[in-house]
Amino acid sequence: MALENNEGLRAAEMHMQAAEQKRKAATTQYLPEFDLTGSYTRQSDVPTYSLLGQDLKFGTEDVTLLSVGIRQPVFTGGKIRNNHKMRIHLESIAKEKRRLKAEDVIYETDENYWLVVSMRERVRLAEQYKQMVGEHVETLRNMLDAGIVMDNDVLKAKVKFSETELLLLEAQDGVQLSQMALCRVIGLALDTQITPSDRLQDEPVAVANAGSAESALRQRPEIRMLEDNVNVGRSVEAIARSQYAPQIALWADYSYMNPSPYNSFEDEFDDVWMVGVVCSLDLFHWNERGFELGAARRERQAAELNLEEARKGVALEVKQVEFQVDESLKKIRMTTSALEQAEENLRVTRDRFSEGVVKSTDVLDAQVLWQEAYSRHIDAKSEYRLKGSAMQKALGVLLKAEKGNKQ
Repeated sequence: MALENNEGLRAAEMHMQAAEQKRKAATTQYLPEFDLTGSYTRQSDVPTYSLLGQDLKFGTEDVTLLSVGIRQPVFTGGKIRNNHKMRIHLESIAKEKRRLKAEDVIYETDENYWLVVSMRERVRLAEQYKQMVGEHVETLRNMLDAGIVMDNDVLKAKVKFSETELLLLEAQDGVQLSQMALCRVIGLALDTQITPSDRLQDEPVAVANAGSAESALRQRPEIRMLEDNVNVGRSVEAIARSQYAPQIALWADYSYMNPSPYNSFEDEFDDVWMVGVVCSLDLFHWNERGFELGAARRERQAAELNLEEARKGVALEVKQVEFQVDESLKKIRMTTSALEQAEENLRVTRDRFSEGVVKSTDVLDAQVLWQEAYSRHIDAKSEYRLKGSAMQKALGVLLKAEKGNKQ
C-alpha cells in the first residue's frame, strides 16, 4: 500500500519514464531527417533590364515554392553514438533512483509498522503492570483492615497505582500516534484503526555472511547510480572530443517551384532536384573545444572518485549493520535473562512479604524492576526486527525481499 500511494515514488516513476523517452529520442539521431518547406512570396515589382532595345523581366511578382529534403549523418566523430549511450545510462540512473526511493518507503513502512507492534506490546505490559499493582493495593487494604499494615503502606501503593494508570494512558496514546504515522505512510485516513498481525517474537535474524559487502556493491542502487554516472561522464567526454572531428552528412532536396527557373521564369511550375555531401570542421574558436573537453574530463574523474568513496562507505555500512544485528541479538538474550531474574525476584519478594519478612515497598520495588526489565525487553525485540530491515537495505535487497513476501 505504501508503494502504491507514495507521491515521491510516483514522481520518481515519472522521471524514469521521461528518461526513457529521451533515450528513445536519442535513438532517432541515427536515422535520416526529412523536412518539408513551403512558401509563397508576393513582390511589389520584379527587376527589369533593357537588352538590345527590349525590356526583360527576371522573375514574377508571385513566387511559390514547395521543397522536400533529406539529410543522413554519415560521420560525427562518435557524437550520436555517445549521446545515445549517455541517455541509456541516464535512464538507468532514473530507474535506480526509483528503486532507491522504493527501498526508503519500504524501510519507513517497516519502521512505523514495528513501532505500532511495539506500542501495542507496551499497552499489554502497562495493563499487566496496572493489574499487578492493583492486586497488591487490594491485598494491603485487606491487611489494613486486619491491622497488619499501616495507612502509609496503602497510600504508597495507591501512588504507585496512579503511576501505572499514567503509563497505560501514555502507552495507549503511543498506539494511536504510531497508527496515525503508519496510516500516513500507507495512504490511509489518519483515524483508521490498524491491527497488526505480528507480535514481537524472539526470532533469529539472518546475519550476512562474509561476502555481504561484495554482494552489496553489486546490489545497492546508490552504487549502480554512481557507476552509471561515471559512464555518463565518459560519454560526455567522448562527445566533447567529437568536436575535433569533421561532420559529414549526405543530403538530397527536391523542389517544385513557380516561376520556372528553367523556362525564362515563366508563370508555370517546374521541379528541381539536388544531391550532395556536406563536410564541416571547426578550425579555431579560441580553444573553446579544449576547455569543454577539459571540463568533461574532470567531471568524469570526479564521478570516479565519488564512486570509489561510496564503495568504501557501503562496505563500512554493511559491517556496522552486521555488528548492530549481533548487538541486538545479544540485547535480547540479556534482557530475556534480566526479565527472568526480575520475575523470580518478584515471586520471592511476594512470598517473603506474605511471610512478613519484607515490607510492602519491597514488593513495589520488585514490581518496578519487573516492569522496567519487560520494557527493555520490548525495546530490544523491536530494535532487533528493525535491524533485519536495515541489513536488507544495506545489502540492497530490501525491495527484492518485499516482492518475495508478496509472492
